Amino acid sequence: MKRTAWIVLTTLLALAGPAGAASRQAKNRCMDAAKILRSKKHYLGKEISPLEAKNAMTHAKQVVGSWKQAQAIMAQVPKGELDWKDPELKDCAGEILAHKNYMQELVGKLNAANAGASTLMPFLNEVKPYENSLYTLAGAHFSPATDVFNGRPPAEIRKYQEDMAAVEKICDEKMPDAGSTTPVMPTSGPGQQYRRVVGFAIPDSFSKHADNWCWIAKNRKKLLDKAAGSRHTVVDGYGNVGMVLPMTLKDLSVENPGMDTWVASMLLDPNKYFDKLQKARDADNAAMGTEPVAADNSVVEGWLKELQAKVDATAPQGKFPSAKGHDSTIESSAAKAVKRIYPEAKVVASHMDAAGWTIEKNGLGIPLNRYRSGQLAFSLPGSKWCLHRTFNWVEAYSGAGNYEPPDGASILPSTRFLACP
Repeated sequence: MKRTAWIVLTTLLALAGPAGAASRQAKNRCMDAAKILRSKKHYLGKEISPLEAKNAMTHAKQVVGSWKQAQAIMAQVPKGELDWKDPELKDCAGEILAHKNYMQELVGKLNAANAGASTLMPFLNEVKPYENSLYTLAGAHFSPATDVFNGRPPAEIRKYQEDMAAVEKICDEKMPDAGSTTPVMPTSGPGQQYRRVVGFAIPDSFSKHADNWCWIAKNRKKLLDKAAGSRHTVVDGYGNVGMVLPMTLKDLSVENPGMDTWVASMLLDPNKYFDKLQKARDADNAAMGTEPVAADNSVVEGWLKELQAKVDATAPQGKFPSAKGHDSTIESSAAKAVKRIYPEAKVVASHMDAAGWTIEKNGLGIPLNRYRSGQLAFSLPGSKWCLHRTFNWVEAYSGAGNYEPPDGASILPSTRFLACP
């Protein structure tokens, strides 16, 4: 607000002094004035942020406008008819005094907000290019168990570090006192905009406070290391452990005994998985420039323990399918294929699913291929249960009634545990 407007505001703060008994007209006008002054006091007991200065100034002008109207109404009371000591004027006089005090409060708050805006706005404009890094690290702060990196490459994660280092430098130059307060999640409100960070949202008002920027920047290493500890690490030969293991635990039953082969491998040799996981983590952290605390594998270990218990309960009830025929060439090829996957495997049973071929044809009735499938069960050292896998033998049609055999049988990926037949 301009200086002249503040002069008007401060000169309006004096009420007419008491002069004799209050007349009926004085009481009525006082009540009318009080009604006008009952407008919402948006900033009562609340600080005005520099970003709110413009809206607060508009509000202050409205407050002053109401005061002028009230003064005009009170000016209608003849001199000598207004006595503020009259008990009947207590309520309306209280309204008028409260409005006066609120205007005084606004003066100081707006002066502070305007002064803050002169430094905050240039700061926010300068750090704005780094907002993506800000919100990613804020996500690590508010939800440390969430993988806020979400599969991003190491170069991008290193850039978070570089961005926040640049922000810290700006903080030191322009906001040296900011960054000592740990950020809290902003409260939601009508019309609030949000920034999505991998499964949850942060109100965009978060980036309007220098304290938040500077705290995140100064604590970037700790936050990046925390985020790295929750990052999903891809382990060659294994799938999405955090998603698939809980699903397998939920779905596994006597009627639905199958699981991904890599899940079965984790049950057979969990240490092999955890060793490969740690090597993959070390490689990722070296590439990202992060140093998380020792990884906590207890959740995955717990899932594997539960899954093993469920396998132990369902495997004795599993039945190896009945034989529908045999083909020594195909079954021998399937046994070799299993041994290429598990060199120590010992095939204990195998058979074909049907006595003859199934032929696939195109829309014109021309053969595309013919195939046969079968089942085999095998044991492994250290496993209390046999493993049951399905195999395929597919021959491509080469014309004139001939088919080209494959290099060998294919072992399909789903694995089931059962008592050895």
